[in-house]
Amino acid sequence: MLHAIITNKAGRSLGSGEVNWRQLFAASEDSLTSTIFGSLFYLPVELFWQIINKSCYITSLTDDNPKIVSFDFWPHWSGSESYNSRLVEPDVFIRTKNLDIIVEAKKYDNAASPQKLDQWQNEFQGYLNEYGEDSKRVILLAIGGIENVLPEPVNIKDKSITIIKCRWINILQEVKRTVNNLEKSKGLLNNIDSSLIILNDIIKGFYIHGYLSGAWLEDDDFHKQTRIKYTTLNPFFSFETSDINN
Repeated sequence: MLHAIITNKAGRSLGSGEVNWRQLFAASEDSLTSTIFGSLFYLPVELFWQIINKSCYITSLTDDNPKIVSFDFWPHWSGSESYNSRLVEPDVFIRTKNLDIIVEAKKYDNAASPQKLDQWQNEFQGYLNEYGEDSKRVILLAIGGIENVLPEPVNIKDKSITIIKCRWINILQEVKRTVNNLEKSKGLLNNIDSSLIILNDIIKGFYIHGYLSGAWLEDDDFHKQTRIKYTTLNPFFSFETSDINN
């Protein structure tokens, strides 16, 4: 589907018109989340965690047993005792043997659609409703909508969760860096080609959601003219670019 959208082959007749899939994807928070994480989960687990860890600010996610036991998109958790009394729905829920990660994602990296404390509290309460008896370490990974990059604790009664922050552009830059490193290692390691296919699809996924990817820029008509500047506490990342309509 990514390739069909990029090459303008994806369309669906609605009366006399067609759906502009690029515009729909570029505006969709859920589509961005499912496209990027859905592809990341296909990677070898060590590569998955390397990309996520290096994309986070200050604190990395660590686990002595990194094998992913399960992952769910938009799980439905009981909203009992939360601000949403009926239902809590995080974007992604990742479980390893020793660690649970709640992912709350926003479409844009800046504070135009900000992360919110009450939403973090709701999702932590929903987690406690479902898994509180497991007594596992739990982290909430907040992607996009970042106003500051410092980790934050959220407490509910005698329970505590750490909010670790990340921007989508960090993930994109780390994916691109990984592609470059793997390209240099071709012939030295097994399964590089399959990982490169997945990583390049992730870059394409960012592209159709409006993120400059450093590729396919000759077909850039669906981007809006914007200017993005990030100077972060992540030592791997300092980025400034302009997106210019043709």
